[in-house]
Amino acid sequence: MVGFSFPLIEKVTTIKPIHFVLKKLYSFVSYNRKVIIPGTVKEENKLQCTPDFNYKYRFLFIGFALTITTVVLFGYSSLILNFPKSTVTRELSLAFGQIVFQVLFLLKLEKQTVINYAGNLMTVSLMGSLILTPILLLSQFVQIPQMIILGWFGVTVLIMFLEHFRRIKIIKLPFYLSFTWILYRIIALFLILN
Repeated sequence: MVGFSFPLIEKVTTIKPIHFVLKKLYSFVSYNRKVIIPGTVKEENKLQCTPDFNYKYRFLFIGFALTITTVVLFGYSSLILNFPKSTVTRELSLAFGQIVFQVLFLLKLEKQTVINYAGNLMTVSLMGSLILTPILLLSQFVQIPQMIILGWFGVTVLIMFLEHFRRIKIIKLPFYLSFTWILYRIIALFLILN
């Protein structure tokens, strides 16, 4: 227990407002841990340490990931020269549009599976945003060449594609979802440039 090693932390966490926030934060992470870090479910294991599916916390996670993704993409797109000026609305529409587009290919599945996939999809987007953040922060202090900005973005998309593909395998959804993920990005790029 942390309280034995750090008694001050134990005292601070018993203050009602702090305890309330920490409890909600724990629930937020706990109910979304299978979309944050997915793992294969072994059917022979009767005891699974996974909390019941919770729509509220899943939608909160999707909203959180959408917000971070929107902010980072808005900032990063401004670094790319000869790219149409971005708006927060455009970046939010693109991020949310990805969910809607992908869900169109899953309409025959049960609602919980679709929402679980949306959580995984937004985890991949959140991961991509975190990878882009160092260049975004560094650009505040030094001029970064366009080749590095574009190259970093390309590598990020590749990492995201591979992670999306890996997650699709783990959650046992059709592999073509990774290719529709790419298709959406191509369509979005075409619409932005025209």
